[in-house]
Amino acid sequence: MRSAPGTRRSAGAGNGDPRLFDWLRGRAPLALVAAAVALLANVYYQARHSGNVGLDNEWVIKAADVFNHGKPPYEEERFLYLPPGVLAGVPWLWFSLKTRLDLLPFVGIAFVLTGWLLSLRIFGVSARSRLAVLGAIALCFLEPFTNVVQIGNWTSGYVMALPAVLLLAANRRWTAAAVVFGVAISIKPILAPVVLIFLMARQFKAFAVAIVVPAVIAVAAGAMMPQPTLFLTKTLPYLLGGQGGFAAPFDASVSNVLTRLGLPEGVAGAAGLTAAAVMIVLAWLRWRRGGHEGLRLVETSAMLMLAAFLGTKPSFDHYTLIVLVPMAAAVVAPGAASRSPWFWIGYVPMVNGLTLPFVSTWNTYNYRVLGTNLVSAATLASRAVGRGPAGAAPAGAAPSRAPERQRTPSAV
Repeated sequence: MRSAPGTRRSAGAGNGDPRLFDWLRGRAPLALVAAAVALLANVYYQARHSGNVGLDNEWVIKAADVFNHGKPPYEEERFLYLPPGVLAGVPWLWFSLKTRLDLLPFVGIAFVLTGWLLSLRIFGVSARSRLAVLGAIALCFLEPFTNVVQIGNWTSGYVMALPAVLLLAANRRWTAAAVVFGVAISIKPILAPVVLIFLMARQFKAFAVAIVVPAVIAVAAGAMMPQPTLFLTKTLPYLLGGQGGFAAPFDASVSNVLTRLGLPEGVAGAAGLTAAAVMIVLAWLRWRRGGHEGLRLVETSAMLMLAAFLGTKPSFDHYTLIVLVPMAAAVVAPGAASRSPWFWIGYVPMVNGLTLPFVSTWNTYNYRVLGTNLVSAATLASRAVGRGPAGAAPAGAAPSRAPERQRTPSAV
C-alpha cells in the first residue's frame, strides 16, 4: 500500500530535532535486526512455556466445539464474541491442542508486528528502517504485548486491523476501509467507536458500508447456529456487568476503578460516561484541526478508542496496543502528540517487571492501566485544542491530494 497523502513539510513545523527522525527513517543495521529477532523469539518462548498460554483463545475453541456438536455456542459463558467469532474459531479445531499452543504465540506476534508495519506505512516509513526495528524491540519490554501473545487474545488481530483501516482511508480508499472495518467488528466490536471517523470525514457511503457489512455477516452467522439470541439475552449483560466480577481486578475502565475505590456505582458509571463523551468531543475538535491526513486519522482514532477504554467495560491492558502502535509510528510526523515526552511517560507503568508503589500487585494492575490511558488521553487532548494545523507531512509521505467532495483535507 502507498504511504498516506499529506501536505508539504513546513519550516519549523512540529518539535524535536529533525535529524533524529531522519536517522530513525534510515535503514537498520543487521545487528539491530538480529537483536529484535532474538527478543521476539524470547517473547514466543516465554509465552509458549507459560502456565496460561492460549487461555483466551481456548474459550473461543470451546464455543466452536459446542457449535460443532449442534448446541448453542453461547452456553459457554466465557465466549464473548459475536456469532461470526464462532465460525472464525472453527478452523482451530482442525489442530491438536499442542499444535494450537505452538501456533498461538506466533500468530499473536505476527498480528501485532503487521499492525506496526502498516502503521509505519501511513507515514511513509520503511519496514527496514531503524524505527521499525526499534519499535519491535520496544514491544518486547511492554506487558500488554507479552500478555496478549501469551493468552492468545484476539485483540492482537485488531492491533493489525485498525492501521489497515487507517492506511486505506489515508489513501482515499474509504469504501475499502469500511469493508475491512466491517469485517473486523463483525467478530469483536472493539473498534466500533472508529465508525465515527467516516461521519467526521463526511464519507456517508463508506459509513453505510461500515454499518451494513458487519450486520449482514453477523445475521448470516447467527442463522447458522442454534439460539443466537443468547448473545443479547445472556452474553451481553454478562459482558457489560463486568463478567460476574471475573474481570474486576483487570478492568481499567473509569467506572470499575472508581467502584473498586469505594465510590457508588451510579457515580462511578456517570464519571466513566462523562470521560467518554469528553473524549468524543475532543476527537471531533482534533479532526477539525486538519493537518497531515495520516496523523489526523491516527490521532482521531486514538481518541475515539480511548473514549471507549475509559467509558465502557471491560478495558484490559492489551487494549492499549490499539492506541500505542499507530501513535508510535506517528512520531515521525511534525506536531504529533507522540512527540510529547508525556505520551511516553504514560507507558512507563506498562514496562515488564517494573515495581511501582501501591499498584504492583495483580489486583491493582488495572490502576496502572487506567493511568496510562488517562495520560494518553490528556496528551492527545492538549493537541486537539491547540491552535493551527496539527502537523505537516513527514518527509517521505506522498504529496497532498484533495479528497473527493472536499476542497482540502481540513475542510471538515
